[in-house]
Parts: sequence; C-alpha cells; structure tokens
Amino acid sequence: MLSPTLLEELREHWRRFQRKPSTWLFPGNRWHTGNTPIDTKVVWNACQQAAQRAGLQKNVHPTP
Repeated sequence: MLSPTLLEELREHWRRFQRKPSTWLFPGNRWHTGNTPIDTKVVWNACQQAAQRAGLQKNVHPTP
C-alpha cells in the first residue's frame, strides 16, 4: 500500500520519462534507459544524500 504522496511522486517520476521503460520503473544506466534495474548502490547513495539534505546526524540506510 502506498501513501497518496508517494503515489503522486511515482506518477510524476513516470511522466518525466521521455521514453517510457518497458520493464523497470527505475531502469539503470546514466540516462535511465537500461534493460536492467538501478543498482543497490544507487539507492544507498540517494538515501545518504537525502539524509544529508535533511540535516540528519544519525546514520540512515534503506531497508530491504
């Protein structure tokens, strides 16, 4: 179940694609057009950057 806010963000993410991916919502490679999903390191880095922008002092990480 997704929150209404997250659902809207995912819809906006989808609308921003010039070429809609056929397999993955978050496709890999530099321009997000690959045939494989993004790497777990990409998710980890995004989580770290978001925590830094939010000014969080404790360590954060995505959970599987």
